[in-house]
Amino acid sequence: NARDVITPCEARKRMIDVVINYSSVLGGMLSKFVRWISDYSLFYELPAPTENSKWLIDHATTLKEYFVIVPGNDSEGWAHAFLSYCCSYDYKTSKFAKEDENALLYDTHIVAALAECIKHLSKDGEILSGLMFGDCSLSLKCFDGAVCCSDSKYDMTVEYCSFSRSHELRFLIGDIVKYVENKIRAHISIKSRLTIYSLPNDLRDIIDEYFARALPTPHKTAKTPARQEYDVLYDLPKNKLDLKKALEIENSSWETTKELVEAFDDTDDNEPQNICDIFCADIPDEANSSDECSLKDVLGIYLDGVVALAQGNTTILRELAVSTGKSIDNIVDSINEIAVDVIGDILIDDNDGEICIIEDYTDLIE
Repeated sequence: NARDVITPCEARKRMIDVVINYSSVLGGMLSKFVRWISDYSLFYELPAPTENSKWLIDHATTLKEYFVIVPGNDSEGWAHAFLSYCCSYDYKTSKFAKEDENALLYDTHIVAALAECIKHLSKDGEILSGLMFGDCSLSLKCFDGAVCCSDSKYDMTVEYCSFSRSHELRFLIGDIVKYVENKIRAHISIKSRLTIYSLPNDLRDIIDEYFARALPTPHKTAKTPARQEYDVLYDLPKNKLDLKKALEIENSSWETTKELVEAFDDTDDNEPQNICDIFCADIPDEANSSDECSLKDVLGIYLDGVVALAQGNTTILRELAVSTGKSIDNIVDSINEIAVDVIGDILIDDNDGEICIIEDYTDLIE
């Protein structure tokens, strides 16, 4: 902080050099030294350092976002940043993305499609300014724990877009990546799909339009199978229409119909008289109060969430994820495992990309 001796930019460069070269001996102090570098940069309103930014991000415990650099505010550059630091789903762990023939397909289209979504959500050059949730605010004590002049220690408030604390943003980026991967899976003829929880329709449309351009569905021409020797046995006889013979066939069929009607006419009056009665006569009522009671008892912390979901509250799973520290997938699996043990079936399913209670069990939950 000797401003009259060394410029802030040169001082920060020396600070970074010292921290990186002595990182092996700093031990638990390393994160504090990196924190002082970000404090110093913000205090003197310096731009993020272009050199060693990846190392600083990996070792920072506070305000990682300061060190993230996207030259030219490019949407594709931001896509890479969000995938690295602000995504609830890592597509590189997918077994299909690990296959050599698919790796380039995944890397190319997930980044490009996410960039299209970022463009859609950004206005007037401000990244993600179209989202409803705002920036975060953090109060800091500059150079906390450092030995320096008291007049260099200030309280500072920083407003920023949080990658690490914004659960809504992490889930949104994760849903975008999953939706894009489902598109790629469909393209490479993989039937299994990832569950999408609450991706807005406008972003679905953006991704659909991107894939319509980037990976159009090829039009397949149905091939006519080669004719086999035995096919001639199934050919219809090439006879001329004989009205007299046709009339004989029709009269014969009416005679058969008359015999069948007479044969089944003497049924017992006590027997079911229609097909619905026949099939429904012995079906037991499976939903009983004991199931409801036992299910209510064992759902525990998930009970209120299941009831809210049955009433159409689709955001409850996100709230449970935040409060329990679990992913939404894990919460859904836990609820379904409990339901299988009690009623022999799952409660929650994916209906066209929306998580919901299975309709058959809505009354049971109510």
